[in-house]
Amino acid sequence: MKKYVIKEEKSLTRIERKSLYNLLPKLLIWSIHVKKYLYYSSRPKWRLMLFEDGELVGSLSIVKRKVNINHSQFYIGGIGNVGIKKEYQGKGLAQKMLTYAEQFMKRNDINFGLLFYDDKRIKLYSKVGYQKLHKEVTYFSKSKLKREPIAMLLPIKLNREDISSIRQSVLHIGRGTW
Repeated sequence: MKKYVIKEEKSLTRIERKSLYNLLPKLLIWSIHVKKYLYYSSRPKWRLMLFEDGELVGSLSIVKRKVNINHSQFYIGGIGNVGIKKEYQGKGLAQKMLTYAEQFMKRNDINFGLLFYDDKRIKLYSKVGYQKLHKEVTYFSKSKLKREPIAMLLPIKLNREDISSIRQSVLHIGRGTW
Protein backbone atom coordinates (compact mmCIF):
# COMPACT_ATOMS: atom_id res chain seq x y z
CA MET A 1 0.00 0.00 0.00
CA LYS A 2 1.34 3.43 -1.00
CA LYS A 3 1.38 6.24 1.51
CA TYR A 4 2.37 9.87 0.88
CA VAL A 5 3.64 11.78 3.90
CA ILE A 6 4.63 15.46 4.04
CA LYS A 7 6.44 16.63 7.14
CA GLU A 8 8.36 19.68 8.16
CA GLU A 9 12.01 18.86 7.63
CA LYS A 10 12.86 19.76 11.22
CA SER A 11 10.33 17.22 12.54
CA LEU A 12 11.65 14.17 10.67
CA THR A 13 12.33 11.27 12.98
CA ARG A 14 15.78 9.69 13.26
CA ILE A 15 14.48 6.66 11.34
CA GLU A 16 13.05 8.83 8.51
CA ARG A 17 16.28 10.80 8.29
CA LYS A 18 18.33 7.59 8.15
CA SER A 19 16.04 6.20 5.43
CA LEU A 20 16.57 9.40 3.40
CA TYR A 21 20.37 9.18 3.84
CA ASN A 22 20.20 5.62 2.52
CA LEU A 23 17.82 6.38 -0.37
CA LEU A 24 18.90 9.74 -1.82
CA PRO A 25 22.51 8.96 -2.82
CA LYS A 26 21.22 5.99 -4.85
CA LEU A 27 18.59 8.15 -6.58
CA LEU A 28 20.66 11.25 -7.14
CA ILE A 29 23.93 9.71 -8.27
CA TRP A 30 24.75 12.78 -10.38
CA SER A 31 24.98 14.93 -7.23
CA ILE A 32 28.28 14.93 -5.38
CA HIS A 33 26.58 16.94 -2.63
CA VAL A 34 23.96 14.32 -1.73
CA LYS A 35 26.74 11.81 -1.10
CA LYS A 36 27.97 13.97 1.78
CA TYR A 37 24.86 15.89 2.86
CA LEU A 38 21.12 15.44 2.84
CA TYR A 39 20.82 18.95 1.39
CA TYR A 40 22.37 20.62 -1.63
CA SER A 41 22.27 24.30 -0.78
CA SER A 42 19.15 25.13 1.19
CA ARG A 43 17.49 23.17 3.92
CA PRO A 44 13.93 22.41 2.79
CA LYS A 45 10.93 23.46 4.83
CA TRP A 46 9.06 20.26 3.96
CA ARG A 47 9.83 16.77 2.77
CA LEU A 48 7.39 14.61 0.83
CA MET A 49 8.08 10.93 1.32
CA LEU A 50 6.48 8.03 -0.53
CA PHE A 51 6.24 4.75 1.35
CA GLU A 52 5.33 1.37 -0.09
CA ASP A 53 4.40 -1.14 2.63
CA GLY A 54 6.43 0.87 5.16
CA GLU A 55 9.54 1.19 2.97
CA LEU A 56 10.68 4.62 1.76
CA VAL A 57 10.70 4.41 -2.05
CA GLY A 58 10.54 8.07 -3.13
CA SER A 59 11.06 11.59 -1.93
CA LEU A 60 11.12 15.24 -2.89
CA SER A 61 11.91 18.38 -0.95
CA ILE A 62 10.14 21.74 -0.87
CA VAL A 63 12.04 24.93 0.00
CA LYS A 64 9.86 27.93 0.82
CA ARG A 65 11.16 31.37 -0.19
CA LYS A 66 9.69 34.86 -0.31
CA VAL A 67 10.70 36.90 -3.36
CA ASN A 68 9.92 40.40 -4.56
CA ILE A 69 9.06 40.89 -8.21
CA ASN A 70 8.09 44.34 -9.49
CA HIS A 71 7.16 45.53 -5.99
CA SER A 72 4.97 42.48 -5.29
CA GLN A 73 5.76 39.65 -2.88
CA PHE A 74 5.41 36.03 -3.88
CA TYR A 75 6.15 32.74 -2.16
CA ILE A 76 8.08 30.13 -4.12
CA GLY A 77 7.92 26.41 -3.48
CA GLY A 78 11.36 25.27 -4.63
CA ILE A 79 11.15 21.62 -5.63
CA GLY A 80 14.31 19.56 -5.31
CA ASN A 81 15.71 16.05 -4.97
CA VAL A 82 12.84 14.37 -6.81
CA GLY A 83 13.50 10.66 -6.92
CA ILE A 84 11.89 7.21 -6.98
CA LYS A 85 13.69 3.96 -6.20
CA LYS A 86 14.65 2.19 -9.44
CA GLU A 87 12.32 -0.79 -9.08
CA TYR A 88 9.34 1.59 -8.63
CA GLN A 89 10.12 3.83 -11.61
CA GLY A 90 7.93 3.90 -14.72
CA LYS A 91 4.70 3.62 -12.74
CA GLY A 92 3.79 7.32 -12.62
CA LEU A 93 4.84 7.72 -8.99
CA ALA A 94 7.07 10.76 -9.53
CA GLN A 95 4.20 12.44 -11.36
CA LYS A 96 1.86 11.64 -8.46
CA MET A 97 4.40 12.98 -5.95
CA LEU A 98 4.70 16.24 -7.89
CA THR A 99 0.90 16.57 -8.08
CA TYR A 100 0.62 15.85 -4.35
CA ALA A 101 3.28 18.50 -3.69
CA GLU A 102 1.37 21.02 -5.83
CA GLN A 103 -1.83 20.44 -3.84
CA PHE A 104 0.12 20.84 -0.62
CA MET A 105 1.73 24.10 -1.81
CA LYS A 106 -1.67 25.44 -2.82
CA ARG A 107 -2.98 24.80 0.72
CA ASN A 108 0.10 26.52 2.17
CA ASP A 109 -0.19 29.78 0.19
CA ILE A 110 2.69 29.15 -2.19
CA ASN A 111 2.26 31.26 -5.33
CA PHE A 112 4.36 29.15 -7.68
CA GLY A 113 6.59 26.13 -7.82
CA LEU A 114 10.08 26.39 -9.25
CA LEU A 115 12.49 23.63 -10.10
CA PHE A 116 15.72 23.18 -12.01
CA TYR A 117 15.64 20.44 -14.60
CA ASP A 118 17.72 18.27 -16.81
CA ASP A 119 16.63 17.32 -20.31
CA LYS A 120 15.64 13.78 -19.28
CA ARG A 121 12.89 15.05 -16.97
CA ILE A 122 11.31 17.87 -18.99
CA LYS A 123 8.49 15.58 -20.16
CA LEU A 124 7.67 14.52 -16.58
CA TYR A 125 7.61 18.08 -15.27
CA SER A 126 5.58 19.33 -18.23
CA LYS A 127 2.92 16.65 -17.61
CA VAL A 128 2.16 18.16 -14.19
CA GLY A 129 2.06 21.74 -15.48
CA TYR A 130 5.62 23.05 -15.16
CA GLN A 131 6.62 25.47 -17.92
CA LYS A 132 10.12 26.41 -19.05
CA LEU A 133 11.01 29.92 -17.95
CA HIS A 134 13.33 30.54 -20.93
CA LYS A 135 15.46 32.86 -18.82
CA GLU A 136 18.02 32.68 -16.06
CA VAL A 137 17.19 32.56 -12.40
CA THR A 138 19.76 34.24 -10.16
CA TYR A 139 20.84 33.42 -6.61
CA PHE A 140 23.75 34.03 -4.28
CA SER A 141 26.26 31.29 -3.53
CA LYS A 142 29.08 32.15 -1.13
CA SER A 143 28.50 35.88 -1.77
CA LYS A 144 28.76 35.45 -5.55
CA LEU A 145 25.87 36.01 -7.91
CA LYS A 146 25.17 32.80 -9.82
CA ARG A 147 22.86 32.14 -12.75
CA GLU A 148 20.81 29.03 -13.43
CA PRO A 149 19.46 28.85 -17.01
CA ILE A 150 17.34 25.69 -16.70
CA ALA A 151 14.31 26.56 -14.55
CA MET A 152 10.67 25.58 -14.84
CA LEU A 153 7.73 27.37 -13.22
CA LEU A 154 4.46 25.90 -11.97
CA PRO A 155 1.76 28.57 -11.56
CA ILE A 156 -0.22 27.76 -8.41
CA LYS A 157 -1.78 30.98 -7.17
CA LEU A 158 -0.92 33.34 -10.00
CA ASN A 159 -3.00 35.25 -12.51
CA ARG A 160 -1.88 35.93 -16.09
CA GLU A 161 -0.48 39.33 -15.11
CA ASP A 162 1.64 37.76 -12.35
CA ILE A 163 2.97 35.10 -14.72
CA SER A 164 3.82 37.75 -17.30
CA SER A 165 5.58 39.86 -14.66
CA ILE A 166 7.66 36.89 -13.50
CA ARG A 167 8.61 35.99 -17.07
CA GLN A 168 9.66 39.56 -17.90
CA SER A 169 11.53 40.37 -14.68
CA VAL A 170 14.76 39.17 -13.16
CA LEU A 171 13.85 36.25 -10.90
CA HIS A 172 16.26 36.32 -7.98
CA ILE A 173 15.61 33.56 -5.43
CA GLY A 174 17.97 34.65 -2.64
CA ARG A 175 20.72 32.56 -1.09
CA GLY A 176 21.37 29.19 -2.68
CA THR A 177 19.32 26.82 -4.77
CA TRP A 178 17.62 23.62 -3.74
